[in-house]
Amino acid sequence: MADVEQPETENTRLDRLERLIIEVLQNQRQQQTPPPLLNQSVGGVSCQSPEEQSTENPNHNQQNGFILVPPVEELNIREFLKLKPPTFAGGMDPTRANAWIESIKKIFKVMHCSETQKVGLASYQLEGEAHRWWTLKEEAEPRMVWTRFLVVFREKYVLQSLQKAKCTEFQQLK
Repeated sequence: MADVEQPETENTRLDRLERLIIEVLQNQRQQQTPPPLLNQSVGGVSCQSPEEQSTENPNHNQQNGFILVPPVEELNIREFLKLKPPTFAGGMDPTRANAWIESIKKIFKVMHCSETQKVGLASYQLEGEAHRWWTLKEEAEPRMVWTRFLVVFREKYVLQSLQKAKCTEFQQLK
């Protein structure tokens, strides 16, 4: 009889251990931080989130919630800065804002960045008031892609500037 009860106790302990392991793994998955904004290479393999990868490469392998893609030309901030991108400090000059965007877009043509990498690199060049604006905007929309960045940037620095200029012009007519 003693032999019969012992396997049940071991099975019970094993079941309990299995439940604990599953619980710990679920907690770890919930606490994982989002992947970094720029691609990072781990062991010669580039890691991207599934959302990024699904828009960039239809031929991919998914493993543990991340997409493993073959190594590509590693993009880093040094390469970007070698191309001497201009900085943007904000202000109400729509011409300067548009010129900054065009300069950054020109650099991205030769760097072949992903949509999220473009946002990370461009926002690195924001200074002063523009940097403060971007910090708040990024908190509200943390996984922004380049096309969305262009929209919110132009809303802030081009459209608002033009509206202010038109208001000032209208007030001077009185």
